[in-house]
Amino acid sequence: MTLPGFVGARNRMMIAMLYYAGIRLDEMHRVKIKHIDFGKKTLLIPMSKNGESRVIPISESFFDEIVQYYSSLIKFENNKSEYFLISYGRSHRFKKMSYGASRACIKRVLSQSGYSQLSPYCFRHLFATKLWRGGANESDISNLMGHKNVRSMFDYVVPKHQSRASAVELL
Repeated sequence: MTLPGFVGARNRMMIAMLYYAGIRLDEMHRVKIKHIDFGKKTLLIPMSKNGESRVIPISESFFDEIVQYYSSLIKFENNKSEYFLISYGRSHRFKKMSYGASRACIKRVLSQSGYSQLSPYCFRHLFATKLWRGGANESDISNLMGHKNVRSMFDYVVPKHQSRASAVELL
């Protein structure tokens, strides 16, 4: 496997982790291989911003991304890293990817895709909004995001735009 193939797979995995799991960037770059339960299809976030761990179920789409990346990761014989997302630079080969490096990679991917005005954090908003609009309840969304207070979830949800007239029709 060529370097661009591995780096591309890793970068797709970073976007997938943010999109499908709604995790924070600092949580993402600390994920170790042992935190992924391939049998139960869950991802353990060992310590959130609030100091507590949480388990996130892995959707089929996310699981497919994980398997694709993991199979490219294990093709490297010398990979002894316990971390899931690793660097592949000359001096940092197979080392834990740093917060700054992961943020720079994601910003680069967003910029190349025409979304340079967005940040990696926008995926948390997208995650919460898609779940909310899909009918998930506030408590579940809040728990998946690692919030202690359910109201915090509403800081992430982008409401549907509707007129006041159509809003009262919901009554």
